[in-house]
Amino acid sequence: MRKYYANSTGNCLQCCLAGILDLPLEHVPYIETLGLSPGGWFKGLYDWCKTLQNHVPIAVFDNTLDDLIHIEVVKTLKGVTHAVISKGTTVLHDPDSTAEYPKERKTEYRILFVPLTGHRIGGIGDDS
Repeated sequence: MRKYYANSTGNCLQCCLAGILDLPLEHVPYIETLGLSPGGWFKGLYDWCKTLQNHVPIAVFDNTLDDLIHIEVVKTLKGVTHAVISKGTTVLHDPDSTAEYPKERKTEYRILFVPLTGHRIGGIGDDS
């Protein structure tokens, strides 16, 4: 997993995508660019991942990803939506080292990447 840090444009999701997909940051689209796609940013992310990365992202709204590396979308103490790379409830990488969270971090949803072939991400996929 690569580790990138967000800049002043709020590119935490881009940093998390590059990190979890093990890509150079410049090869990953900025979320605002994906949001221009018909269907919004998640549809843009889905199409980009399926076409270029041979994975599809799925959004998970419960705590069933305890053993899998995923992107966790949380609210900061200031109420800002923010993305981190997590495994279960443990944050593995936060692209914004200055972000502060409530005592009990509030997860909005999690993004898991499901391989369309035998490639593995976050402990899932076919080993062959």
